[in-house]
Amino acid sequence: MKRNNFSCLSILVMAALCLSFTSCGDDDESVKPTPEATQDKPTPEATQDNTSEADGLVAVDLGLPSGTKWANMNVGAEKPEDYGLYFSWGETESYNSNIIWINSNYGRMYDAWVNYELCSGSGVSLTKYNIFLKYGQVDNKLELDLEDDAAFKILGNEWRMPSKAQIQELLNSSYTTNELITKNGVKGHLITSKTNGKSIFIPMGGSYSEGSLSVGDIGVDGGFWSRTLSLDDTRYAYGITLRHNTLLITSRPSGLNIRAIKRS
Repeated sequence: MKRNNFSCLSILVMAALCLSFTSCGDDDESVKPTPEATQDKPTPEATQDNTSEADGLVAVDLGLPSGTKWANMNVGAEKPEDYGLYFSWGETESYNSNIIWINSNYGRMYDAWVNYELCSGSGVSLTKYNIFLKYGQVDNKLELDLEDDAAFKILGNEWRMPSKAQIQELLNSSYTTNELITKNGVKGHLITSKTNGKSIFIPMGGSYSEGSLSVGDIGVDGGFWSRTLSLDDTRYAYGITLRHNTLLITSRPSGLNIRAIKRS
């Protein structure tokens, strides 16, 4: 009986020693991160990108040569996939706030120029931003003043509408990629930096024309204004069309979204 007790005691001591060594080995291993663990650990920059939407309106640095930082959502939006508000070019109140209808031989029609603030009722009576006498008063202004910039007026003095050149840079395939995606049920374009991998989403929200939203264009087209006037016909200004992923000139009374840039 004593021999059996001694044998059992020996086995218990040896088992305890084995458990002790195993535990120490595990502790040492746990404080040494493997290469895979180090690689998967999120960097502060990646964490910031993942939480940017929760912060509301933020300026996104896409690593563009000019240093331009783009807003992560449209003016009037609460999140990136919201369309936001629509504006005529050079107006700071959202579109369709003061619709005026006229009677004509074709029935009751909407006259975009009658409603437009920067003219005297027609496309040949411009009161601001014009270089051709045949279109109204000439002031040789080619870009919107801050007082007529909806991004500046609504978001504050840290923001403004982009120039034609800044939109061209954003769309330049040397600096960004452009992918048609659906974000939370909303179709739009994801523009991603080739430099740092950051991106902005631009929803395809259609546009206002002839007094009503072109519903057929929602999810198919959309875009936003630049602050730059057309030099060929000052009744038009430059904006981006998402359908063709390029700049085009649009009649100034039309209603488009606005995507702001951070003022430097």
